[in-house]
Amino acid sequence: EITSTSATTFRKRLQLGRSQIKNFLQSNCGVYNPENPCRCKNRINHGISTQRINPKSLNFVESVETYNLEMEELYSISGIYHNHGQLKDRKSFTEILNNDILQKGIIRDFD
Repeated sequence: EITSTSATTFRKRLQLGRSQIKNFLQSNCGVYNPENPCRCKNRINHGISTQRINPKSLNFVESVETYNLEMEELYSISGIYHNHGQLKDRKSFTEILNNDILQKGIIRDFD
């Protein structure tokens, strides 16, 4: 409901997204695939010069614990929603959840 798609469509998109990330990491990342040389440090200056990286606004610089806590909170919210059946006002729930996601910074604006 949150993504305005059917469960089947959502699962397929999730599968495709995971596959794309896996393929990218498999062929590019030295951490994911030790046979690859790690090139991140060689790309940082280029990323800054092309303004794809803004050193004053970096994403994912907090510790992983921050993200784990946020994901646990979302998991808890989804459990409450799942266990209480159908809500009278689904739009309200979706707005509240999306607002929480934005406020917590779980999904960040990459512009």
